[in-house]
Amino acid sequence: MRRSHGPIGAERAFHRWLEDVCLDPENRAFEEERSPFAERDAEVLRAAPGGDQDISFLITSSPERAALLNKAYMALVKEQSFEFGRDSVITPPVNVHTT
Repeated sequence: MRRSHGPIGAERAFHRWLEDVCLDPENRAFEEERSPFAERDAEVLRAAPGGDQDISFLITSSPERAALLNKAYMALVKEQSFEFGRDSVITPPVNVHTT
């Protein structure tokens, strides 16, 4: 699912890696949306070398999402049940194999 536009030169490999990771249906890190970079080409370019931001601009959670993840993790720690893993999630993942 690679798009043909984006940064050129040395940045292209990193840009393509980000797209591959974020568009991979097996990646459950981005349960909010299919790709955090969809419709955000301008923001990706801002974080590319020469832009006015760095990579943290793209990968840092919003304050609202960070608060939700903190709350989910606190519930996980209080329960002390790591049967389903140690990652906190806001909504149950939909593409997980069950036994």
